[in-house]
Amino acid sequence: MREVLIDAYTCGQRLDRFLLKYLNRAPKSLVQKMIRKRNVKLNDSKAAGNEMLQDGDVVRIFLSDAALADLTAGKPSYYSAGELDIIYEDDNILIVNKPPGVLSQPDSADVRDSIVDRAASYLREGGYEYSSDDHPMKPKPGFVGAPAVVNRLDRNTSGVVALGKTNAALAWMNRAIAENRCEKLYLTLVVGEVRESFEVRVYLRKNSHKIAVISEQTIDGAKYAATSFEPLASALGCTLLRARLETGRFHQIRASLKYAGFPVVGDTKYGEPRANVDFQRRFGVTSQLLHCESLTFTQTDGALGYLAGKRFEAPPPQVFQKVMEEFGLVELKRGR
Repeated sequence: MREVLIDAYTCGQRLDRFLLKYLNRAPKSLVQKMIRKRNVKLNDSKAAGNEMLQDGDVVRIFLSDAALADLTAGKPSYYSAGELDIIYEDDNILIVNKPPGVLSQPDSADVRDSIVDRAASYLREGGYEYSSDDHPMKPKPGFVGAPAVVNRLDRNTSGVVALGKTNAALAWMNRAIAENRCEKLYLTLVVGEVRESFEVRVYLRKNSHKIAVISEQTIDGAKYAATSFEPLASALGCTLLRARLETGRFHQIRASLKYAGFPVVGDTKYGEPRANVDFQRRFGVTSQLLHCESLTFTQTDGALGYLAGKRFEAPPPQVFQKVMEEFGLVELKRGR
């Protein structure tokens, strides 16, 4: 039997998710079976798995030392030589400017270059160390496993990404986003001249080919998606837009703009092929010109209430700025 004390850095997450991180070699089915067969107790009581861990809780795992060693062996090294463009950092959070072409989080065990990996490497160099003790990674002040992103951007979308260093910080930021108390603004260049602000309110689902399918009426598997768009400047048949997300869905901005008839320049899934070829030839554009320019938390309660009202901004990538300068696309107004 192993007893794990939950502290201020491991609280704020569900018990089953904590176990998946702690027993990092255990498949989800095994963790569920352990909970069902009462091999896991929370504060000496039967656990359901969906309990939110609190500071001071005690998790007891009733397995042999050999089984525990097998299920916690070979912890991931989380290392990437890639650099981080850090916008802001404190003991709780890390905010970076993600370049296009880099994943927000790893999508397989074989590809280890993502913002999460880069952040974990950066934090490890600053004193965060892996341990076989109570935490898979026991840092100062501490998080389990690795830092986690809050607003995941697509591989070829650039801009502001927020990461939680601790589970408590991650839970706070996730709640702020879920309750629509986090404003996310994007810049994008689209094909077509947009004269007035508009909204796209649709239902979106991901098909088997990982393409967003949009419908005006709700359908099985679809989720409501709402985005507002504001034109900032137009030139030579293109428009610089600011997008404001009300929801966060798969490929939401890109799919919504295709649906509205204004495909994003450089977008190989939803864009205009001829325009993409032209912009690649003229400017070297190889990914969609879509950039998360700012993130602002408006939530005022809790341990991270000091972040309320703070606006974290990131400049667009050089190729995006080059296109804007060449087209004379200067922002007309600063939306809030």
